[in-house]
Parts: sequence; structure tokens; C-alpha cells
Amino acid sequence: LLQQFIDPSPERAHASVKALVERVPGGSWLRAFHYWTAQAVVVALMLHILRVFITGAYKQPRILTWYFGLGLLGLGVFGSYFTGTVLKGDQEAFDALAHYRAGVEWFGAAGSFLASADWISLNVKLYASHVTILPLLLVLLIAAHFYLVNVHSLSPLPFGDDAARTAVPADRMTGTFLEHATRILIYGSLYFALVAVIAWVYPAPLGEPSAGMEMGIKPPWPFLWLYALENMTGRMDTMMHGIIAFFVLLALVPVLDRGTDRHPARRKITMGLGAAVLLGLIGLSVYAAVAPPQLHEHEHAPPGAMVPSAPGPLHDEGMVEDGEEHGH
Repeated sequence: LLQQFIDPSPERAHASVKALVERVPGGSWLRAFHYWTAQAVVVALMLHILRVFITGAYKQPRILTWYFGLGLLGLGVFGSYFTGTVLKGDQEAFDALAHYRAGVEWFGAAGSFLASADWISLNVKLYASHVTILPLLLVLLIAAHFYLVNVHSLSPLPFGDDAARTAVPADRMTGTFLEHATRILIYGSLYFALVAVIAWVYPAPLGEPSAGMEMGIKPPWPFLWLYALENMTGRMDTMMHGIIAFFVLLALVPVLDRGTDRHPARRKITMGLGAAVLLGLIGLSVYAAVAPPQLHEHEHAPPGAMVPSAPGPLHDEGMVEDGEEHGH
């Protein structure tokens, strides 16, 4: 439904979102439901990864399941969530696109392909990824994830007699497929009902139209820790180093913690390192939330590109060529 009203081109994206909210019956709630579902899914992904880490459910024979889970976390947060952030055409979106361009340059030739030669084709490419490629990849990864859960069965709880086992003994397995499916249906309905109510009460935020230059706008909450790293170094490429370090650490978890015991009290080193990383992410996020906004490396659009200037995203006279001096 949203695709019927959203125009992904940079000069018309903001106006199309605003028209959806103000003129389309139910459009404001629909966009808010999409927005708050995205927040809820990111929270659920993070809580799930945290639960699996604490209970040691990544141990043999479920190492591959853990890696598929990391893939889902990466696609969900740095794929779908991020691309959704940049499509609305406000100032936050413009700054996010600048960070994206700086980040993918780290990948050389592949980064040039991902970034595109101009901002218009970049927006369209990210829009296509958001509505087609990323959902397809997410569905495939979810299918693989559930297949592995089915193959290896449920991981034993980290407490009691089964803590060191690779699987729950068959005679202690409980719940039929129908019972599990019924619980999923009930809890899923409550989950989305709560999101629907939140969307009714709190509209999705929409900033001012892009000014055509970076303004140092803070990113959404899942990326605040990366913003903090940039503040400390003054460089945009620090975000790529942070993302890579984060996923490398998570990927090393089942390699470094190879024992069979899942009890947290008997995995003190693993729990300590995990707690340090988690507290570091929280601390960086809090710091970024309270610190004054900063403009890091100023990034212009590529030569010859057209970017919207304030205030109007709909008119040709509201466009400026790259290369003009922008004062701050």
C-alpha cells in the first residue's frame, strides 16, 4: 500500500510522504504502523540475539543457526531499517545517505556499484532494495533459520540436568507443532495489535525537507553508537570499522566458547566480555543522545548530480548543482 504513494526520487520523496500523511485516508496510521513495526522488529531481533547469547544456544550443533541469525540481524538493521530511513527525503535521510556513500567507499569497486554515480539513481536503487531484494533475502534467511531449528530441535535450557546436552531428550520434549503454531498466532496477534495501537497514538516522525547539504542530524536510535564513534574520531569511515568489529565479535562467539556447558555462571569469561560489549554499546548510545549534534566529514553529492535545496522538493528551481559552496 505504501508503494502506491511513495515516490523514491530525491526531489519528490518528502512531498510524497507528506501527501500520504495529510491527504490519503488512513495514510498517517499506515505509515506509523510501518514505522513502529520496524522499531519493534529491531528490538525483538536484539532481544533474541541477547537471549541466545546468554543461554549458550549458539553452541554445537547450532553454530550455523547462530550465523544465520547474525545474517538476519545485519539485514534487518543495516539493510531494511537503514534503507527505510533514507527513503523519506527529509534532512535525516540526506545525512544518512551521505554516511552510506562514505561507508560503502570502503568496499572499493563494489562500493562504487552500491553507491551509484548520482543521488537520484542511488535513491531508486535503495528503494528497490527496500521493497524487493531485502525482503526476499530476509524470507530466505528466515526459512533457513527455521529449517535448522527443526533439524537440531530446541536447545536445552542452561539450567538443570540438560545444560551440557546438545539437545533435549526426546522423552522430555513437550508441545506439538499445532500447539507451537497456536502460541505463535496468539502472541503474534498481540504483538501487532500493540504496535497498531502505538501507531494510532504516535504518528511516525518526518523532518523538514532536505536542505541539499549535510547538517549533522543525529541518526535513529539503533545507529547512535556509530554516531558516537564518529564524534570521537571526526571521521565517517569509523562507522564501517564499528559495524565490522561488532559482527566479527559476534561471529567469534561460538568459536571461542566451544564448551558444552550452557550455564551462564560457568561461562564467566564469555558473559563478562558480552557484558562489556553491551555496556559499551549502551554507553556510546547514551553519549550520542545527549551530545550536541556535530557535522563530521562534509560530503557533497558527486559532480553533476542534482540534490534538493531548501525549502521545496517539488520544483526545478529548488534544485542546485553539486559543487556550489554551502555555508554552515
